[in-house]
Amino acid sequence: MHNLSAYIFCSGHGSRLKPLTDKTPKPLIPWTQDNESMLELNIRKLIKQNVEKIFISYSYRKDEFLKQINSFKKLVEIELVYEKTPIGHGKSIQNCFLQHPEIEVLLGQNGDSYTKFMFKDTFFNKFSKDTNLLVLSNKCSATQAFPIVCDQDDNIVGVNINQSIRFYSEDIPKVSKFYNNIGTFLFSKTLLETLNNDEFIGFFGENDLIEQARKGNLLSKCIYMPEAKHYTFNTLEEYNKLKGSEYV
Repeated sequence: MHNLSAYIFCSGHGSRLKPLTDKTPKPLIPWTQDNESMLELNIRKLIKQNVEKIFISYSYRKDEFLKQINSFKKLVEIELVYEKTPIGHGKSIQNCFLQHPEIEVLLGQNGDSYTKFMFKDTFFNKFSKDTNLLVLSNKCSATQAFPIVCDQDDNIVGVNINQSIRFYSEDIPKVSKFYNNIGTFLFSKTLLETLNNDEFIGFFGENDLIEQARKGNLLSKCIYMPEAKHYTFNTLEEYNKLKGSEYV
């Protein structure tokens, strides 16, 4: 896969991490032994995978974002995208495709998490010309323990919400596996081309993206990589537990 661009979603306000996020957006909070943030780790990972351009959404403290991306500007092209209020994954990537028609496939990464894995020869190679959405997972169950519902070939057939499976289709497929989502995606432009640009207000999370793919009869798949190590924090308690970690 050539000329790949990436989009890091960083426009949330991290309300559960206040007062830490009053002045520092969640993706910029240092947490490793080397005082690196999720954003720094994700940018470095994308550079290693030869991503040519990185879009980063934000909603406040542009000055802090500029400080963190400054050291990477000689290594990769980075564009900050301002969102006065968070508009969700779907609207962000739709806007990106509309403003940059040369982009056919976009790698999406949640800015408030970091997953250590090398996706060049595994994740990308699963993205065929017929695929419209890939979701990365590192946990699998035969029971309804996780939100992403798949058949035996890892095609995504629905989502599990509060132990209730939604297929978004008249055909009820055979369910074989349930996967978790760790915030890394590959999007095809086709996934969002059918939406009305004026009426569409945005998607908030992978459930809505899967719903769109299912309703449009578009192929979406889950890529299972149990070796992928995932790091995130959503509360002060989780942050204090993770702070100072030597990620491996």
